[in-house]
Order: sequence, then C-alpha cells, then structure tokens
Amino acid sequence: MVIDNSEDNNESEEELLSHDMDNSSEEEDEEDGLSSDDAVMQLFYLEEAADTIEDYLDENVVKPVH
Repeated sequence: MVIDNSEDNNESEEELLSHDMDNSSEEEDEEDGLSSDDAVMQLFYLEEAADTIEDYLDENVVKPVH
C-alpha cells in the first residue's frame, strides 16, 4: 500500500513503487515462514541456548563413577 505524503516526502511515485517491488519478496518470505535474517538470528540463539544447556549439564549433573 502506498501512502501519498507528497508534502513530507520528496520521492517520486516511481521510486515509491520500486520500494514496494523491493519489499514484495520479503513479504512473500514472511508468508512462507521466517525471513532469512530472522532464521539466521534464531539459529544463533538456538546455538547459544544449546551451549548454555551443555555448560549447565557439565557443571551440575553428577556423572557415575565406574
């Protein structure tokens, strides 16, 4: 949706339409799931969480002695 703010915005209508076209691929990605940036950030947080859990288990779980 293009909102006309011609007094506040110096961009031409063509530039506004090109921005809409640029953003359309991101909107399609969001409909299918996460955008690539969101997926990368979630992967980072999952790896950090896995490391935190592993560290906790190493420090706090008693290992059997054989």
